[in-house]
Amino acid sequence: MNRVNTIFKVLKMLLNSWKTTAAVYLGIAFFVNAYVAFSLRSFQETGDATHSEITIANIIFIFILVIASFTECFRLTMSMNVSRRTFFYSEIIAIVTLSFVLALLDLGAGSILTLLTGMRFNHILHQILVSVAGQNYESYINEFTILAFNTSFLFLAATSGWLIRMLYYRANKLQQIVLSFSPILLYSLLYILLYDSLRPRLENYNLYRAAIYIGENFFRFIHSILFDTLIHFVFVIIILSIFASVSNLFLCYLLIRRAAVR
Repeated sequence: MNRVNTIFKVLKMLLNSWKTTAAVYLGIAFFVNAYVAFSLRSFQETGDATHSEITIANIIFIFILVIASFTECFRLTMSMNVSRRTFFYSEIIAIVTLSFVLALLDLGAGSILTLLTGMRFNHILHQILVSVAGQNYESYINEFTILAFNTSFLFLAATSGWLIRMLYYRANKLQQIVLSFSPILLYSLLYILLYDSLRPRLENYNLYRAAIYIGENFFRFIHSILFDTLIHFVFVIIILSIFASVSNLFLCYLLIRRAAVR
């Protein structure tokens, strides 16, 4: 019982340390999307669909937040004589909570903007399904599916950020330099392997389009090879996201067990 109380005490501390930053970010994200929506409404018909960028912004936000907040939170909890295992459990619960809240607010913001503007806002799941199956996907998804999908992606982004921060935290100077250059090496390898298919999208250094192209083909591969229906595809993507998140957490646990406080 004592450990449970300590976990929730650390959890409360973590959520309190994030709440101001999260509130400011969410306010800015909502008003930016509202401004874009009202701007688009002037030359689009009511009922037209537009993309909601809040989900992408949420993924970037939670990824950076976990990276930026780890060191301070870790030092503070260690100074309170909290075990590393307790901190690890508290961080997981905090990340799951924040991922769910961001996904829920994302869904709510889309509904509010739809009421205000008369336009339908497509989430990242809509965009993925369009790339996989064209426009014939509406009957396969609902609010619960979108919420579960967004939560799993946010959780994956958060655990990826935590793993990256742990790798830097445990690494020496030389290892940190290698880690810093590894994305460039990975991109160079992908460029060599996929040059012919990516060449049209790499004109004018449009790396964003190249990344989207790789992602779309990954989702098409899963859909065409493994599954017959979109609903199976969606739930398998959620399961794969959770599996990748659990793998990240396992590596984080190995790294944090003997992490020095510095």
